[in-house]
Amino acid sequence: MTIRPTLKQDLGAIYSMHVDPEACVMAGVKPRTREAFDATWDSSFADPRVIPRTIVMSRNGAAEIVGGVSLFQSECVDMVGYSVARRHWGEGIATRALRLFLDEVRQRPLRADALANNTGSIRVLERCGFRFMGTHKGEETERYLPGLVASFVLE
Repeated sequence: MTIRPTLKQDLGAIYSMHVDPEACVMAGVKPRTREAFDATWDSSFADPRVIPRTIVMSRNGAAEIVGGVSLFQSECVDMVGYSVARRHWGEGIATRALRLFLDEVRQRPLRADALANNTGSIRVLERCGFRFMGTHKGEETERYLPGLVASFVLE
């Protein structure tokens, strides 16, 4: 497994992961239209503060995009996010990818949020050294579902 800079040609595979109904519920997000997804990525590619990486698995000589990990800003805070295709959940991919990403991206502190009931994502953050800061009620927005959100920091 490797991570590499995200390319525009990766977006089709990434989009299919981001509209998976079960993955959306687990992440506490609403699926976006392809147009909204592309507009978000256009902004990300244009913003030098955003660091997107694609997670690639190689099996039998074939490369498969299985997820992504990135640094982005939310309310002037450096945040980390990641996603893995549902068919690869439970394989340790998110933990390995986040560790590789944190080796590359040295700025600290970094924050990350996960739904409080998303035990898999919480384990990933804890295994990578993030410290639990507390929970808060996440309000419903155009992008996010309402829910209890656990916040983490890596200093």
